[in-house]
Amino acid sequence: MKSYSLCLFLLASLSLGAAAETYQANTKLPGVTSISEFAGRWEQKVPAEDGWQNRGWIEESFTPGGDDPASHHQVMSLPDGRKVINHRLLQAGSLMPISTRQTLEGFPDGAPKSVSFEFHERRVVKNTEAADGQVTTEEGLLSTSGWDGSIFGLALAALDLKPGDSHRIPSVMGSFLGAYWVDLTVSTADPVTLKDGTSKALLRVDVEWINLQDGAIYPGGPDESGGSYYLFEDPPPGVSPVYRYINNGADIVMDL
Repeated sequence: MKSYSLCLFLLASLSLGAAAETYQANTKLPGVTSISEFAGRWEQKVPAEDGWQNRGWIEESFTPGGDDPASHHQVMSLPDGRKVINHRLLQAGSLMPISTRQTLEGFPDGAPKSVSFEFHERRVVKNTEAADGQVTTEEGLLSTSGWDGSIFGLALAALDLKPGDSHRIPSVMGSFLGAYWVDLTVSTADPVTLKDGTSKALLRVDVEWINLQDGAIYPGGPDESGGSYYLFEDPPPGVSPVYRYINNGADIVMDL
């Protein structure tokens, strides 16, 4: 994999407003210890002619590690019965990715048995295990290390955000897809009502993604390609701090 353009990296850096705070990779995040063990389920919907239609379910669980790595387990179940299972280890204090192992269930013959990624700062090692057990190893170099974009809401929740905040944080997409600067702005959102009738306050976090490979910009907002996260200000016990992610192509919302 080719290294990304330094020019694009500098342009992305210059585009950030002076008032925003930048979190560098491996920074210890101020709210990490507030994220407790949780398990939950989210429905994934996509646009259709008659509104939104179900695209499957996502189940996640998280176990803090204290001074040891935290673990995150995710099962994505598609309507046709296929499953994508991801198990991640995350750095203590920062929740930066250490490794991800992905296994597939119900996929056609020829699909890999598993794919794993190991993160060593900017260097990424990818191991693909074929159905016959043969393993192929690739290495790539990212222009920056960053937080896992596939579970980015968890990193946002660990920033201890407040309305009016504006930050920049680097992200990678858990593979060789690329590295990004993510500019985020925080505001309040309408509260959500839980099954027991209690109301919980939410924060809306608009995220704009700047691709450091090709310079593409994905604007933030629920109707834009970059999307928005909705976070509990004070999550109920055993519940993920991430209530919802929505953009113009998907709506992933917690099953309360």
